[in-house]
Amino acid sequence: KLDPDLVAFVGDQFYEQSGGYGVVRKPVEAALLDYLRKWYLHGWTWRDLTRDRPSVAIPDDHDVYQGNIWGESGEPRKGTQEAGGYDMDPRWVNMVHRTHTSHHPDPADPTPVKQGISQFYGALTYGRVSFAILADRMYKSAPEGKVPPTGGRGDHVKDPTFDPKVADLPNLQLLGDKQTQFLRDWAADWRGADLKAVLSQTIFTGMATTHGAERMRLRVDYDQNGWPQRARNEAVRAIRSCFAVHIAGDQHLPAVVRYGVDAHGDAGVAFAGPAVNVTYPRWWEPNEPGKNRKPGTPENTGDFADSFNHPLTVLAYANGKVEPRRGGMENLVDKASGLGVVRLDKAGRSVTFECWPLGADVSRPGTQFPGWPVTVSLLDPAGRKPAGKLPAINMKGNIQPVVQVYREGEAGRELVYALRPAGERFEPFVFEAGGRYTVRVGNPDLDQWREFKNLQPVAAGDAGSIEVKA
Repeated sequence: KLDPDLVAFVGDQFYEQSGGYGVVRKPVEAALLDYLRKWYLHGWTWRDLTRDRPSVAIPDDHDVYQGNIWGESGEPRKGTQEAGGYDMDPRWVNMVHRTHTSHHPDPADPTPVKQGISQFYGALTYGRVSFAILADRMYKSAPEGKVPPTGGRGDHVKDPTFDPKVADLPNLQLLGDKQTQFLRDWAADWRGADLKAVLSQTIFTGMATTHGAERMRLRVDYDQNGWPQRARNEAVRAIRSCFAVHIAGDQHLPAVVRYGVDAHGDAGVAFAGPAVNVTYPRWWEPNEPGKNRKPGTPENTGDFADSFNHPLTVLAYANGKVEPRRGGMENLVDKASGLGVVRLDKAGRSVTFECWPLGADVSRPGTQFPGWPVTVSLLDPAGRKPAGKLPAINMKGNIQPVVQVYREGEAGRELVYALRPAGERFEPFVFEAGGRYTVRVGNPDLDQWREFKNLQPVAAGDAGSIEVKA
């Protein structure tokens, strides 16, 4: 009924116990067959969608038979799960990557990581939308042995007085250096694209407050990708430099949020889509009502600090019931299982998020989770207020060029943002009043550019204009 253009499976395509067959981990030959049975069940489940439209699939922790994974760039597991590394034989892991991602475009870096484990992150352009497909578990640092002792599980901190600053340590990885650089390069590359989106396993914030059937109240969960903080901020800055939307899953807590780095709303929007089959529930239950929320919206929306003290703006969320009904479908519905749709409006440079409970009649209005749909302008800097403007760009003729804005510094130029604006006029804005900037305007598909250097922003008044013709 929804007729999507692209289907994205963003992780946990199955659990170890899927189909009631249990799990085989050794020997590797038997484990390969055990995995393939689960993979075939996944394919059969979604065959009516995948048979006549493209799809992408990225593995998460359960796809590699782990409850959580901090991949440590391919290290083998040597101790507890929270100490990091892969449980399974690297030959088996490579088969998981191959079955999930071999139909994707070639990876940005095909060089295997530790143990010879293959890489799969890279770019996909479809329907004039440029996607960055990320591996946000594979390179992530493990917490155990690096952060202060938790007093229990190495990834859970229950002490409500815990200060996450003590876990904000240098040299910890989220995406890894090469993948982070890929993300920066991809942000500037607009060949064949009008909009940009990021696909990964989970969103880059620590939102869930309450975990599991026993309803553990956690101060910090290091499985969430709000940690490591410095590496997370690097990734979020790269994503915001191209006004991309972030689409992910994993949380078992449907939500639309706007990231913050230095202030609320100063970065992009992310959608944590619902799980189709929630087994492990999570809830968003902040201690205080949100600030700066819109009139009439729930008190758990608005501005907050997430569990790692990142600015977090919640636009919509769906908590499951505290005491879900027993039984199949009823239990899944009560745990906020469902499906999500992302509608990218290329002409309007906006995105609409839709989110339905499992079993809802998607053809009927009013059947989405409360708070949805959510529509956001992708080119709105939101909480990141411009400090000045550069000469306006007047585009003559039937053209829609790409605009890249760079800030010049002693270490060279740094991309502030890149986009393909709609309309015949675009007024570049900057976020620092001083300094000098370079603006590049052109056609990346033909590698034809005009470059305007040594531009100084003005805080008010007329900054002048630049005319660009077809």
